[in-house]
Amino acid sequence: MDRQSMKITAETTYIRSRGNLKLGMRILGIAALIIGAHNMMLSGVTGTLLFPVYRSLIDGAIFAQGGVISFADILLMAVGAAVAWFI
Repeated sequence: MDRQSMKITAETTYIRSRGNLKLGMRILGIAALIIGAHNMMLSGVTGTLLFPVYRSLIDGAIFAQGGVISFADILLMAVGAAVAWFI
């Protein structure tokens, strides 16, 4: 391999890895949005929480007509939406 083809290979590898990292971050943002929505809306109905670790980090709750809405769920959905949209 000559120097020019190695340079092109390195550049294409960089571009592909950057695209894959952006895609991974968007998928994580969408997953955070789905987990937060599920825990906020369906935890009272199903009785199960998906990945409840983040709820113990943030205290506070809003008492709504349907039950309790955690601040952590709202924050997780906001962060997930921002990551999925802006990255």
